[in-house]
Amino acid sequence: MSRISGCVSFGSRPNLDEVLNSMMARFAGGHQENFVGSHRAFGWKGIASGGGVVEFDSLCIAIDGRILNCKELAQNFEDTRSDLHLIAQLHRRYGFETMLQMLEGDYAIAIYDENDQALFLGRDRFGVKPLYYTLMDNDYLVFCSQPSSILNVQAVDRSININFAARFIGLHYRTFDNSPEESPYARVKQLPASHMLAFRRDSTPKVAPYWALEEQDEWEGSAEDLSEHYRDLLMKSVGKRVALTGNSAFTLSGGLDSSSVLCCASEVEGQKQTAFSSVYADPTYDERNEIKDVVDERVDRWVPVELGDDID
Repeated sequence: MSRISGCVSFGSRPNLDEVLNSMMARFAGGHQENFVGSHRAFGWKGIASGGGVVEFDSLCIAIDGRILNCKELAQNFEDTRSDLHLIAQLHRRYGFETMLQMLEGDYAIAIYDENDQALFLGRDRFGVKPLYYTLMDNDYLVFCSQPSSILNVQAVDRSININFAARFIGLHYRTFDNSPEESPYARVKQLPASHMLAFRRDSTPKVAPYWALEEQDEWEGSAEDLSEHYRDLLMKSVGKRVALTGNSAFTLSGGLDSSSVLCCASEVEGQKQTAFSSVYADPTYDERNEIKDVVDERVDRWVPVELGDDID
């Protein structure tokens, strides 16, 4: 796990290093790296496989997450020391929006361009990695992987977003987050999945989508061909992620989603996997029977975590 945070100020600046460290203090453990400049401060905390932060030429770049197609993209560049250096060169050659459209992965990216005096934020297509921000003043913006960390910054409005709180309390967990630009706090915004933000001197932050699902032509092949097509997409998607993970483990429930991902990983690696499952003493909610077939066929170490009847 990793997290990023940062701040940009074009006016009478606060102590950017102090602002950055106040947000980073909320992150648990791991290695921390900070880069502080005249108008910006970027930080990253986590494990090496989860991103990082770097200064390159006139750019400062922070990434939380992983880029899955770096090898393919790196073929057209000389400096391939890291994913971060590749991101810098892609941004320079194609611009931030086109660069995001080229990337495959699960990530949140922040780039400050000293030449243009501009901050760019981007979030992966499905919002796997979170990213929040707040405009403190017309020329002062802070961003972070966690909204609660932004509250550590002095003078941030801590008011609750009443609409978000009501949805969280009253709706099913699958549907309460149906305003993707909001957070639990009224003045803290969430960057939606597949969106980017641009913040330049003398202008307000501009948020726009860089990708969206598009209508496709009707499928004209057989159901078997369609099934094989979906299976191939799943195998490739899971395979790319497993390839970048040194020691995989999976959460497993009785549903189709977790079972499919685990089985794909087992097929890709040619071996059984490690899995963790929540099971219940109350048979009303217990799924251990639905899990059993996948455990028998595809799991070599299963760790059931049983929840008893003493829980309300």
